Amino acid sequence: MPLSGLVDGEPVVSCLLTEEEWAQLKDDVRAKRRTATMRCGWKGLAKTSKLGTQYFAHAPGRR
Repeated sequence: MPLSGLVDGEPVVSCLLTEEEWAQLKDDVRAKRRTATMRCGWKGLAKTSKLGTQYFAHAPGRR
């Protein structure tokens, strides 16, 4: 469960964002207003676990 990723090319550490900032980021990524990318270059998603952990995940499919 990676806690860091790139958002619009800038490094972001998920656990350093407030819940409100994370919710906005998730909405922006879903609506394609912002781009999340994993450190490996694969497209990423912003997610929240059932326990409330904010993290980045690899998007399904191809790059």
